[in-house]
Amino acid sequence: MNLGDVKMAKFKTRARAVDLLGKQQIRDEVTAISELLRNAYDADASEGLIDINTDKQCILVCDDGDGMSADDLEQNWLTIGTYSKKTKDIKRTKKNRVKIGEKGIGRLAVSLLGDQLLIISKKKLDGKWCVLYLHWELFRNEKMFLDDIEIPLKTFNTLDEVSIYLKDNKNDLKNMLLNNLYDYSRWDSEIRNLVIEQIDSFEIEKKVFDWMNIIESRKGGTIFYLTDIDSGWDWRVYENIKNLQVQDETLEIRYRRLKDLLYSFQNYIDIYDKEVEEEELLIATKNEINEDDIFNPRIHINGRQLEDEQWFNKDDIKLYDYALKGKIIDGTFNGKAFMRGQGKVEDVSVPASELSIGLSNKNYKDFGPIYLKWYFVEGNAGVSSLNKDQHRDMRGKLEEIGGIYVYRDGLRILPYGEKGNDFLHMEERRSRRAATYLFSHRRMFGFMEISKISNPYLVDKSSREGFVENSSYNYFRNVAINLLKWWALDYLGTTQDEGKRNNYLNALKEEYERQEKARQQQLEEEQKEKQYFRDLYKTLDIFRESLEDQSSKLLIDINKVYENYKNKIELCSSKLEKYNIIYSFKRECIEKIDMLKQRKLEINPRYNHSIEIIELVEELNNECAGEVVNGNKKLDFLASQLELVSVLNENEDIVNIYTKLDEALGWIDDFIRKITELKNDHFKDHYELLDEIRAKTMNLLECCENNAVDESSIRPGI
Repeated sequence: MNLGDVKMAKFKTRARAVDLLGKQQIRDEVTAISELLRNAYDADASEGLIDINTDKQCILVCDDGDGMSADDLEQNWLTIGTYSKKTKDIKRTKKNRVKIGEKGIGRLAVSLLGDQLLIISKKKLDGKWCVLYLHWELFRNEKMFLDDIEIPLKTFNTLDEVSIYLKDNKNDLKNMLLNNLYDYSRWDSEIRNLVIEQIDSFEIEKKVFDWMNIIESRKGGTIFYLTDIDSGWDWRVYENIKNLQVQDETLEIRYRRLKDLLYSFQNYIDIYDKEVEEEELLIATKNEINEDDIFNPRIHINGRQLEDEQWFNKDDIKLYDYALKGKIIDGTFNGKAFMRGQGKVEDVSVPASELSIGLSNKNYKDFGPIYLKWYFVEGNAGVSSLNKDQHRDMRGKLEEIGGIYVYRDGLRILPYGEKGNDFLHMEERRSRRAATYLFSHRRMFGFMEISKISNPYLVDKSSREGFVENSSYNYFRNVAINLLKWWALDYLGTTQDEGKRNNYLNALKEEYERQEKARQQQLEEEQKEKQYFRDLYKTLDIFRESLEDQSSKLLIDINKVYENYKNKIELCSSKLEKYNIIYSFKRECIEKIDMLKQRKLEINPRYNHSIEIIELVEELNNECAGEVVNGNKKLDFLASQLELVSVLNENEDIVNIYTKLDEALGWIDDFIRKITELKNDHFKDHYELLDEIRAKTMNLLECCENNAVDESSIRPGI
């Protein structure tokens, strides 16, 4: 039986497969930049630069890594489906880095950014330079196969050779590339003419040659120079994103992702936290970063340097309300819980039985350790341990760059922690019971870290946008979710009246009320002090003028009082009445002089006064005292004048005095008898005073009986 002819068939790959793979694998321009920086990191570069210039329609991607030889470019970079490293074969680089790239999509990322690509690279091992030049439109042609396309690739021994070639003989590269367009039948004429025009006009910017010199000095590196950049990405919006008339949320997210790239190559949160711990323990820093191992990514867009913009710093790591630090291994969490407001740190442990809730696969041995450090800031400043300024700053920062990040071997895995990527479903739980499920995606910062070696089954999606959602990922996510629930419900006790958080908040409320009361008292005291000085300055301004007016008025008043009492003496009938009138005159005048004394300035010792004020007050008080002395002199003079005034009948004085003294003596004896009956030591001093008064009164009576009463002995004194 004739079974027919057998023909062996083969797969063929059209050139556009490269373009299709690129569009399917690369999410957007941010992912493309991320891939290029990660390639630089894999190459052990210390620096990776993305420099975008929309005016000149070019993008410069540079690094100072290991570089590529012509063989590397042909066998690896130009080969689709290169060897994927298995876990057991993972080897660290000279800088102890675990390589990220394993799917070869970095080259496809370049195709999204610009149509023409010039690769210039120097291999560190052999010191040779190589150049590759292509146009990505060749790989968008549906009529061409990959085997049909020939890409010019040249090798040079020195920097001078490659520099001269690119400056003077680059048309050689152009002509070789143009050979791919000679078959008119395979090309749309309009596209073909555009490609030819672009190739003919291809020029190399001075920055390229500057970077070639840098690479030469650092003994290796690679340059990707792209022109005719893709019009689908409007890079200029990144320059003025804060000033856009209409806020595009998707654009803001891309901008945030672009900035996040700059902090994706070191776990700075962990680095800062360890530095803070060492400072608090007063020990020498053991966590210093080896400067030779650092990778510094830089992104410049039309001169704007995004790496200069703010991110988390070491001081921010100290600004939280609650923190949880430790590791999950074999399904169990062991670590420490922190309550900043109370200065409280506790060792905690959560068994696998709690963290594995919802997991069907209980074989924890398949999963390596997960290290984590989580920090949470209360949304309400009134219940936060941060002061108002700290809380405002942290809340604003968390709105922009908060979230739980995921790192693998020290490198950030996107999109976890991005704005809108709440992979631990915190907001969903809060929407159901905010008071119970305390934690919020935008009020937290921190990380979860794994290693490729210990967690081999946590693998990247082909798009490099997160992990494949397999059983390892489910374990990774679920244990974290269950740990968050434990932290809120069991440790902080959000559903318990006497839970740690509620007790803390009640204590915080009491402390706040105490501080608020003290603050109000302080404000009141400050107001009193301000009012005191306002009154003092006002008094000082008018003191002299007011003192002069009052002194003048005092002398006038004393003269008026004198005339009044003089008239009374002239009408009185005895010397005793005269002296009573003089006594009344003195009392009235002294009261008026005392009003002048009361003008003396007093400085409140509670407040600080300048030396000038103290000296001025002393000077004015001396002036006031001088006016009082003048008033007393005037009084003494007028009193002496009144004593010279004669009365109508002076002979009746002794009889009147005797009668009154006898009455006084009876009153004194009666008073002494009454207080003696009380038998109280409290009146001891009174006995002595009354005895003295009684003795003087008896003496006066004796003088009266002998008709020898001395006028001066009965003259009232002041």
